[in-house]
Amino acid sequence: MRIAAKPTERAQRGAAGGILSDREDGEIKLAESGNARGVQTSENRRLDYSAEQLTMHFGENAVIQKIVGERSAKLNSTARTANTWVTSDRLDMDFDDVDKEAQLKLAVATGKGLTTHVTLHACG
Repeated sequence: MRIAAKPTERAQRGAAGGILSDREDGEIKLAESGNARGVQTSENRRLDYSAEQLTMHFGENAVIQKIVGERSAKLNSTARTANTWVTSDRLDMDFDDVDKEAQLKLAVATGKGLTTHVTLHACG
């Protein structure tokens, strides 16, 4: 089953400029969106990502397995000890399923990439 959403509809955990999704056996397996952004928060880290085109692949229980951002792809990882910013033409992010939650394990930037990492030091 394929579902198309209007650009004004809001996607869970992010905003999108139109969504096309594929369902298999009642579970979402693939979602594609233009001008999209998303946020993932955990106890130790916050991830913000965006791109002109995002493709999300889901596993069991609709847990994200992979996100591919194309054209003006951006990723910002904010933790207590460091901030990392990545921009590139394409960004491939692979996730592990940890207790039914997606946890970023690898991000690969391809094409005109720039990575900035800032270590945060505690005062005192």
